Amino acid sequence: MANFPEKTDTCPGTCAKYGAPDVRRFARLYNNQNVNISCYCNSTVCVNEGNVWEWQSDSCGKTAEYFQAKGSCNNYRIVTCTLAANREIKIPTLTGNDTFTFNSATATLTNKTIDVACNTLSDSCAANGEMLVYNSVCAVYEPQRVKETFLIRFGNNCTAVSTGDGQYEFQMPYCFTLTEVFATVKTASSSGTPTIQIQQNGLDILSTEITIDANEKTSRTAVTAPVIADNTMDINGVMTFDVDVAGTGTTGLVVYLIGYQRF
Repeated sequence: MANFPEKTDTCPGTCAKYGAPDVRRFARLYNNQNVNISCYCNSTVCVNEGNVWEWQSDSCGKTAEYFQAKGSCNNYRIVTCTLAANREIKIPTLTGNDTFTFNSATATLTNKTIDVACNTLSDSCAANGEMLVYNSVCAVYEPQRVKETFLIRFGNNCTAVSTGDGQYEFQMPYCFTLTEVFATVKTASSSGTPTIQIQQNGLDILSTEITIDANEKTSRTAVTAPVIADNTMDINGVMTFDVDVAGTGTTGLVVYLIGYQRF
């Protein structure tokens, strides 16, 4: 059997590991040191001055890591094994800026329940106001802004569309980012192109107005699409709707404002 190197440092807590079968010789070589001689034959032996860290194997060959918290007598055990029903991994209480991180950035936690228990579930890639939404194509939850729609109805389906400024008015209930606008009608114009402008606090927010082509019921099929020049809607902003062109025989005008809350 080859000679083992001598342990020459005097730093507390340092550790030298050797393969195990001859623990008695370790005891002789490291006189007055705390030598672990309880490991099974397939484990390694940890020789240290504080017994703060060691790996051990049980009779079935399963490896576990034992360590002692610095400055305390609390012992922790991390076992490498397959999780089965009702198994638990217990981790010391995280405080301050402590972080529990998977060793691999691509690690996956599958079919398990995560109980946040009044703590914070964070996503460093998410933006303010986004929510975790399931993407069935990628089979993942990902941060996304949740769309909301304001539906502005000009009377009922039988109400004829008429021209004029301020045909409808409301105030924004919260800060809102506008991403899309369009309009529909119940009865299409037989001639002429219904045209709608939207204002916030008396200022136009569309550089190209909403238009519905003759014999069409939606602006989404229009030759000219609306263009949003100002997409920032403020809380209590006064939203007004001007009908510049009504068309012929048009009824049941509805305008849609689509976007998301701004936090």
